Amino acid sequence: MSASGGPRLRDALFDVPAISTADWARASPLLRWMIDSRASVLAMTLFASLFGGLLALPWSLAATGRLLLVTLALLLAHATNNLLNDHVDHRLGLDRDICFRARYGAQPLSQGLMGIAAHRRMLALTGSIALLLALGICLYLGGPAYWLASAGAVLLLVLGAAPAACCCGRCAGRLVVGARLTPAGQAGAWRTLRAGG
Repeated sequence: MSASGGPRLRDALFDVPAISTADWARASPLLRWMIDSRASVLAMTLFASLFGGLLALPWSLAATGRLLLVTLALLLAHATNNLLNDHVDHRLGLDRDICFRARYGAQPLSQGLMGIAAHRRMLALTGSIALLLALGICLYLGGPAYWLASAGAVLLLVLGAAPAACCCGRCAGRLVVGARLTPAGQAGAWRTLRAGG
């Protein structure tokens, strides 16, 4: 927590911090995005992508740039998935009361810290950047990258649009996210580094 009592960027990176309405109003756009997209859980995607990069060793300096791009695209896709889950859960009224996520940290949409229009803009911006990065990677690498990106996009939309509270039981969490993101991250990173020498 900062001197004012509100969360800092570091807090949002390692936790899903609680935040008051006053602190939300003072928060930077980056801090708001990190809290709303649950940046602290993006670590599983980061490590999966980096692990895929390690599986593709040895690689060149150019491959390092590709690994960074695919990692950023995967992180933004995961953030998009989180934002989409929150949007769907909020619309269906599943993000309240006994829902696990409503108890472990800030839920800006369900807490009224942000309106549905602001959340949609954040979702659209995050998803658009992820999509642009994925398209750039596909244009550079061709063939198999299109299949991986298409499969990832379908999984993001199917699992992101499914109510999170109903996928695995009301308070059981989202184990399916790890089952989807870990192989996708590893395969995406490995293929990106192995393509184009």
